[in-house]
Order: sequence, then C-alpha cells, then structure tokens
Amino acid sequence: MPNPSRQLAAIMFTDIVGYSALMSQDESKAFEILTRNRTIQKSLIKQFHGKWLKEMGDGVLASFTTISDAVFCAAAIQQAFENEPDLKLRIGIHQGEVVFENNDVFGEGVNIASRIEALAPPGAVYVSSAVYHNISNRKEIEAVFVEEASLKNISHPVKLYQVKIQDKQYLSELVDAANDISDLPKQRWRRLVAFVGILILAGAGIWWVLNPGAASSDDSFPNEKSISDPTANEDVLTLPPGPRIAVLPFENLSNNPDQEYFTNGLTEDIITALSGTDLFVLASGTSFRFKTDSMDILDIGEELGVGYILKGSVRRDANTIRVSAQLLDVTTGGQLWGTSYDRDLTTSDIFALQDDITIRVVGTIADAGGIISRVNQEELQRKHPSELNAYECVLRSYQYVESHNQEDHLRARECLENALKMDSTYVDGMAHLAYLYREEYQHGFNQRPNALNRAAELAQKAIDLDPMNQNAYYALALAYFGQAEVEDFFITSEHAIALNPNNSQIIGGMGVHIALAGKWKMGIDLLEKTMVINPYSSLNSWLHYIRASDYYHQGAYSRASSEINQVQFRGLPILDISTIAILAQLDQMEKAKARLEDVLKDNPSFLENARPELEKFYLGDVDLIDMLIEGLNKVTI
Repeated sequence: MPNPSRQLAAIMFTDIVGYSALMSQDESKAFEILTRNRTIQKSLIKQFHGKWLKEMGDGVLASFTTISDAVFCAAAIQQAFENEPDLKLRIGIHQGEVVFENNDVFGEGVNIASRIEALAPPGAVYVSSAVYHNISNRKEIEAVFVEEASLKNISHPVKLYQVKIQDKQYLSELVDAANDISDLPKQRWRRLVAFVGILILAGAGIWWVLNPGAASSDDSFPNEKSISDPTANEDVLTLPPGPRIAVLPFENLSNNPDQEYFTNGLTEDIITALSGTDLFVLASGTSFRFKTDSMDILDIGEELGVGYILKGSVRRDANTIRVSAQLLDVTTGGQLWGTSYDRDLTTSDIFALQDDITIRVVGTIADAGGIISRVNQEELQRKHPSELNAYECVLRSYQYVESHNQEDHLRARECLENALKMDSTYVDGMAHLAYLYREEYQHGFNQRPNALNRAAELAQKAIDLDPMNQNAYYALALAYFGQAEVEDFFITSEHAIALNPNNSQIIGGMGVHIALAGKWKMGIDLLEKTMVINPYSSLNSWLHYIRASDYYHQGAYSRASSEINQVQFRGLPILDISTIAILAQLDQMEKAKARLEDVLKDNPSFLENARPELEKFYLGDVDLIDMLIEGLNKVTI
C-alpha cells in the first residue's frame, strides 16, 4: 500500500511444534510437513475470509475481518492435524491495531499475537482477552481462562484463554475439503474453495467484526516492529470501499443490569453483520470505548472520523422486549432513519430474536437499496463523471437497479468500464459491470454485440479472482438465465444466495429469476424475505410483478390486476405486455387500448416483438407465454 493504513484486526499466528529439531533429523520429511501445513492453512484461511499475509519459516501470519472467523479457522486448522503426530501447531489470536505501509505490517497487535502463540501447548488455540470479550456470548465457542501473562516487550499483562469449537462434525467437513485441495487442478480448486466457503456462510449465520496481522514464537522473531508483506501475487488486506460507520453500544434501559449481555451481544452482531457489506465499520473495541461516555454524538463521530453513527437501546421486561435503533448523519446531525422492534419473549428464543433484529437493521441501512446507499446515490448527482471513484461507480450500478432505465444503465456501464481501466482487479466493479452487460440483452438497454458472453466471461473472471464474491456469482447466474442454461442458473443462484442469505438485494434479485424460471413459490418466498430485511428495497415492485404473473397463470385476473397496479417502475415491455393482457382478460378494453396506444408511440414494433420478449423472461413456460399473448391479442386498435 502506498500510504499507511491503520486498522483493527484479528491477528492469527501459527507455529509448528518441534520443526527445527525435525529439520536437523530429517530434512526431506520436514519439507513435506511444511508443504502440507502451507496447503491446508492457505485453504482454510481463504475459506474463513482471512488474508494469508506471510510465511516465516514454519510460522504463518494471517488476518481476518471478524474474530469468529479467526477462531473457527484456528480450530479447523488444529483439527486438520489432530491425528498427525509429526505436525502439531501452536496458535495465538489477538485483536489489535496494526499498520500497513509500503508492503509492511507492524504494531503491538502483531507482537502480542506472536507471544500468545508461544505460550500455547501443542494442539491448542490461545486468545487474548480482547478476543474473548467478543466471543464470550457465542454458544458454539468454548473459552476457558488460562492465566494472566506478562509478555516479552509488552508493557501490560494480557489475560489468556483457550478456545475450542463444540461442533466437531462441522469442522471435519471443512478439513476434509481442505485435504482434497492439494490434489485438484487449479480451476477445480477454485470451485471447491468457493463451494466450501458457501457451506461455511450458509451454516454459520451472521458474522463477527475484527481484523489483520501477527508475528513469530521465539526470541529471534524477525523484526518485531515490521514484517514484510508477501509477494505481490498474494492477497493484500484492503479497506472496505464504502462510507465509514460506527455502531455505538446499545443502551440497556431495563431495570435489570444482568441484561447487559444482550445489549452487548446485539451490538457485536450488528457490527459483525455490517462488516460483510461495503461499509467501513469500526471494530467493537473502538466503539465500546464510548459505552459510558457522555460525549455528544456528533463529537464522537468527528473523533472517530465516521460519516454515520448507529445507536440504539434495549428495554426488556418479563415477557416483552423493545429494541430501538437510529441512524445519524454526522455531517448534518440529522436522523436518517429510526425504528423500534417489539417482540414477545414467551414465543421467541432470545438468540434467534437477536439474529432477526440484526438482519433487519443491517438490511435496512446497509444493503444496496438501503438508507446509506440511497443517500450516497443522491450525492453522486452533484459530481461530474470524471470525479467518480470505482466504488462510486458501483453506486451508479445500484442507482440503475433502483430505476431500471436506459440512461442510468449507460451512465453506470461507462463509469465502471473507465474504473476498471484504472484498476483491472476491482472484483466488485467486474461483477457489477457483468450484470450491466447482461442487462443489455435482458432489457435491450444500450445494446452491443455478444452481451451475454461478455457478462458470463467477466463474471467468471471475477470469481476466479475472488471465489467468495457474492456479486460475481449473482452476475454469472443472471448470465446463465439469459442464455437459458436453466440447470447452471439454478446451481449458481444457490451458490450466490448461500454466500450471504441476508443480502436482500441478491436474494431478491435471485427470487425474481427463480420465479420466472418456474419455481414460483420459492421465488416469491425469497422476495418476501427481502421485504422483511429491507422494507425500502425497490425489489418491492418486482415482488408485485411476480405475484401478478403467478396469479395470471392461475387465471386469477383480478388479483393479478391488484398486484400489477402496485408496480412502480415503468417502460419495460414485459410490464406493458402483462398490464395490457390483464386488462383485456378483465374485459376492460378501453383501458387496454389506451395503454397499447401509448406503448406503440414509443415502441412501434412492440406487438411483433412481444413473444420473443416474453421468451427471454419466462424460461420454458410456454403455457404462461401463450396465455399472455392470448390476452394481448384480444386488444385491437
């Protein structure tokens, strides 16, 4: 990185026990063990969204953006070598602040992780109190206090905990997949990593916030203040591109101070879930400094250097709970959004309730169609296209999703093409551009040759660069839909959804196409979940359109009319076809003719292109297509 970048990180350091002695006894076997250790660890670190930063002899330095990912990864690594007597590891994890500068990483956080690792017994994972406080309320993670240790060159004592994961079967599945990877060709390796990562995300639920860095286990640790970054080909920690936000600890308004665990856990879960978005989210260690602080909210925002602050409160009695949340704009001091969630504790599991509220809050403020994205899209209107950075070009793509018009499509496509000329490895930019290429075919916007091939190739390139990128799988699934590759579409859409089942923009978009591909109930269920997660989503219009299509297919024309009248977007041929057909089936011919006349003014070939247009959307559903054409043909001018 050309400029210093300071960030909190979950820092993991691993070291092979007795490796130096083995090297002196059997050099060939030592290299074999080192290679196996490298292969398994690289695979598992990648699966848990970590960054392989450096290998130093038999030690490995890695970083993670959430503490839970670091802990799960460490446990999986230890399980991978559980039955190998010659390959035992010590692992240490610490949450601390590190600095990346000129391909180096340094800071006290790196050194603490190294010192913790050195104290761990063979086969164990030790963590600092900073890590423990972030995972202490997780039922699946067992943490036992070990000691308060004085670490070399660290000015303060550090409490140490040994951690274990209860779900051994889950870890075994990941380890089995990692063991297979060294035998796979490169392309199959990428696909397996992506698939295993999908299983992790689908099974693990929401995610926990944190960070990067680490060091070596003996007194000769190579340069305790600076460790060179790995080769240029390795993943380098990059900061999230979007706006900065801090989540202040939710306030416990209950009479019972014992409820503090719930307010802290809810805050942690929201921070963790936000870390899976484009937003730059300050880690909990930073936000929790203000738990008992009486500073003005805007002063806190200025001190932290964030544009947005999320705050809230929890009030609980014997049978009910109310969680209130507010999103504040630090620049203006205004409230952008606020709501309350009331729940009955007699019918809800407290942890399921915590997860549900987290999903709703994060979806509403941080999704592509969420509050913060909408605010930033409005700000784009005041900028000249040449002033936009790559992330702002992605926002333009979101803007197109909201409007679905030709002008916004062109602006977003040109912006992203220019951005990728400046940075050809920007994976999110590739994914969004692939989606826009697909839209050239699907809606006929700003068409150029070979739109679907361009979309599929660019989406696959993005997946090759980042096998865990949900936007890339989404774009690839939609390209398959356009190519009428139904089986590939369903497989890829499952992958896209599983990477983050709570990303309302993705699951809603997939819901639209899954329904259009014939699985109406599944598609509608996904769209309805979208509206629960983010009530402000523009996909609400698509939900009404899909319901209208389904009702029309059933011959329930009045219900179809009620749904299609709630669709907000305009100008798409499929919407015009469906609306005219519904009016005709209800024998409302004057309205049907008036709508048809308006459409023909702007699109004279509308009638002759009606069937090919429907065939692009309703994959293989000849019956529904025939029914729509029948309705359209009832209207004569």
